[in-house]
Amino acid sequence: MTVFIHRDMPDLFVDWSRAVGLDGIEPAAIDHFDSGQLMLEAAAQGLGVAFMHESHLLDAHDDRLVRMFDSDVDSPYSYWFVCRPRALQIKPVRLFRDWLVSLDDWSANASGSHRPE
Repeated sequence: MTVFIHRDMPDLFVDWSRAVGLDGIEPAAIDHFDSGQLMLEAAAQGLGVAFMHESHLLDAHDDRLVRMFDSDVDSPYSYWFVCRPRALQIKPVRLFRDWLVSLDDWSANASGSHRPE
């Protein structure tokens, strides 16, 4: 089966296979996508299996897609919000930062995991 990987996360399949104890397993092919939405659509059409963060599957609200494995794997990838401290005094910057943090809190609650303190 063909595995779909986002170009920004090239090691995701290898990291997953190691985490679930299948180190060294090789898919028939790996296709790289620049768009998570296109990757999900290709998987929904039965062209392969998409490896991505669970939040993308949940956000898709697509009945053609299902989670294939019960195991959760911590992602080696992170997102960072960076700005000068004084920029947080600017309302749009502060609102954007607060919104991003709320997404992280929502994602942790939705997946049942918690961020390390």
